[in-house]
Amino acid sequence: MKAAVGSALALAFALAATPGCGARDGRRSKDPAAGKAGAAPSPGVRNGHVAFWDRQLDGLVAFGGATEGAVVGTTSVWTRADGWRPLAGPEPGPRTFAAAATDTDSGRSFLYGGSRVLFGTTPTADWALSDFWVFDGQWTELARTGAPGPRIESSMAYDPRSQRLVLFGGYRISPSGEYEFLGDTWVWNGAAWRELELEHDGGLPAQGGTAMEYSPERGTVVLWARSADKQRGQLWELAETQWRRLGPPLPPRYLAVLKQSPAVGGLVLFGGWDGAARVDSTSVFRSGGWTKLDSMQRPRGRNHAAAAVDPRGRVLVHGGHDGTSVFGDLWSLDSTGWRQLVRQASRPRLDNGH
Repeated sequence: MKAAVGSALALAFALAATPGCGARDGRRSKDPAAGKAGAAPSPGVRNGHVAFWDRQLDGLVAFGGATEGAVVGTTSVWTRADGWRPLAGPEPGPRTFAAAATDTDSGRSFLYGGSRVLFGTTPTADWALSDFWVFDGQWTELARTGAPGPRIESSMAYDPRSQRLVLFGGYRISPSGEYEFLGDTWVWNGAAWRELELEHDGGLPAQGGTAMEYSPERGTVVLWARSADKQRGQLWELAETQWRRLGPPLPPRYLAVLKQSPAVGGLVLFGGWDGAARVDSTSVFRSGGWTKLDSMQRPRGRNHAAAAVDPRGRVLVHGGHDGTSVFGDLWSLDSTGWRQLVRQASRPRLDNGH
């Protein structure tokens, strides 16, 4: 699929309603929770970051994103025994909106691209990143042979059947400052990237802010995306030569969490932005249909959260924002419902005038 080009002004209006817009390019700040009695240590509040479970550390790793006022490039790990602690060593550098996925065979996790800023008032082409990293207890940069190029808010998952990473979409910024939404699909086989030449019916539009995961029930990589008119959300599965619709549609959610949870028994969809508000509902896809989960206790509605699955099969959700505040709480979801694992005071976002 070719990039879809829209005006920077039109997207700037849309992003003005998507909060957490205070962080600026590469500026680091001290952990807002540091030194406060009873407060969680690193990473504090965070949105637009990535998270994954690391087997070696036996913990949840969170990287990058933004606090209430700065884009950061720090790495932290949470374990049940010790809570949060920072990790030292080489790091990919400050960024938001990167794509991440875990190789469930080797336990390694991968990160691709992202943005040097959270949002800003004057888009430039050098916002978008194209570097490629692996985390195996520490970060190592990988060769970009055949890589897709710079992109922001793409989504990525590992396909254990083909033993390759799959990456979809995102957006980049042209030299003239226009946002170019992408609808291409790429795979990495452990040595090089390659774009897939897929048949399509035009139903899956170019876009960023999707979520991708592998479904053992289907034996395919699945993608949560919005319709072209942004009036509904839809699962798609990657068949041999095309993305095809899977199951019934739901109301639209942008930048939601999608994770396969053995503890819940299906694909878990949580949070996101529906065009008017942040969503706090949770739905599970299994046996070809959606079921809404009712839980008295649950995270506040949010998007730009980071999520992973732990060895118990629970979904872990960290951070995000709701338009006014940036969060640093940590939640788990299993068959009994949501449970808060770490309490962290939210912090008001700093507006940069965008």
